[in-house]
Amino acid sequence: MNTRLFAVLLLALFLNAPTSLTAQAGQDFEIPAEFMDALRKDVRQLRTQAMQSAVILQPGQATTFWPIYDEYQAELEDITQARAELVRDYAVQFATMSDDEAVELGHRAMELREERASLVRRYFDRIASEVSGTTAGQFYQVEQQVQLLLDLKLASELPLIGE
Repeated sequence: MNTRLFAVLLLALFLNAPTSLTAQAGQDFEIPAEFMDALRKDVRQLRTQAMQSAVILQPGQATTFWPIYDEYQAELEDITQARAELVRDYAVQFATMSDDEAVELGHRAMELREERASLVRRYFDRIASEVSGTTAGQFYQVEQQVQLLLDLKLASELPLIGE
């Protein structure tokens, strides 16, 4: 990842992300819908800016790539929404979570990761077929880098179960 792209991603993540996603034990926890909408919009813009900064398109490829990428982002939104719900559920339960709840949340998290990987693979193949293999590789690299940064930020905010 080039230095400029990395700096943009890191700055956006750490300035726009909430400082705490957890609730105190026994308190109701709800992330306001307006906040979640703004956060999703910010992440979507972040992903697009990362792609614009890193993906090198040959003349004529942009008219094919960007509509495909927009479709990808739209499909990714469902997974993002489900992940936000999972985080909310975790934040409510983490201090008093039972074994069964921990297993259920763990399975949900793994299923969402698998859904996202399947989506990325489908769009990687589509971009390789309709644009180029190099562009598909760049899409995959940038998408993985952005997701790893988002995952790192989220992981740093969530306490371990029972803390």
